[in-house]
Amino acid sequence: MRYLKLLPLALLAAATMSSCSGNEEPPAPEPPVPGEPVEMTFVAKLFDTSTRAEATDAQSIDKLRYAVYDSEGTYIFGSEEKDSPVAELGDDGKFYLTLQLVTNEKYKIAFWAQNNGVKAYTFSEDKKSINVDYGKMPFNSQEGDAFYNCINDVTPAATTRQISLSRPLAQVNVGVTNTLTEDQLAQLKDLTSTVTLTDIPTSINLQTGEVSAPSAVNYSAKIGDLLRQEYPYTAANAKYIALGYVLATRAFPTVIVVGDGDATGANLLSTLTIGLDGKTFNMNNVPLCSNKRTNIYGAFLQVDESGNVSINPSMGGNTKIEIK
Repeated sequence: MRYLKLLPLALLAAATMSSCSGNEEPPAPEPPVPGEPVEMTFVAKLFDTSTRAEATDAQSIDKLRYAVYDSEGTYIFGSEEKDSPVAELGDDGKFYLTLQLVTNEKYKIAFWAQNNGVKAYTFSEDKKSINVDYGKMPFNSQEGDAFYNCINDVTPAATTRQISLSRPLAQVNVGVTNTLTEDQLAQLKDLTSTVTLTDIPTSINLQTGEVSAPSAVNYSAKIGDLLRQEYPYTAANAKYIALGYVLATRAFPTVIVVGDGDATGANLLSTLTIGLDGKTFNMNNVPLCSNKRTNIYGAFLQVDESGNVSINPSMGGNTKIEIK
């Protein structure tokens, strides 16, 4: 009889233990088996708040391209392959990309973010570089902007990794400080601005970030609505007449001089030519640096007796250069 009395107590204790165990955390998932595939998610933001590549500059970016390499740098697969995973752009302005990688392996992964409609950026045949065709680059538009990074130490795991992309390009901004009437501004809006730069790189190594293959670059486009946009250096109180993006080195220039169109310092280009309405002027030793803005501004317009606006070849005022 004593056994029968103790049985309900035993059943109650078992039930209690079962109830308590139901509140325990579930066991941790088993680690992936070495050599087996695992899904890893990358979250890419388009700028680093410690740089000048700010959010307002990245509004046209809507596509993330990528290339996956083994630890030796040999290309395996990437966004250009058919049926490869596609990065999704979230409402937070970040790209989300999930890749299937093999555990116990090491990878390098290069990320390149750009406007989907821009055809100027193409992968090299070995997928190790991005080549830039400046003839296809939008001018006087934010659409030519691009951001980049390469992660050299990817160890696959079922986790999420945050990465930041920075601009491998220099943003070249030209503004005029002349006082103009509304009629003259309307005339200026319909003109075509041109910019010629010498010694501009035309490719970037995706694994090292080094740029190469310098060439002359020519930009030409109608000024249009750019004129009404705020010039990046607000203190200059300038009107925007030219905007372009070019590959540049990562070395930050030391700029000393602001006057008569020539700057002096380190890591400088040889010549920049600005044109408007068939007239041009040159500026020697213009500084460029990736992920920075080169702001060029001055009173270099002239208005003839008929009220027509054009470039003053003798630069009717000091021209200043700022890099930020």
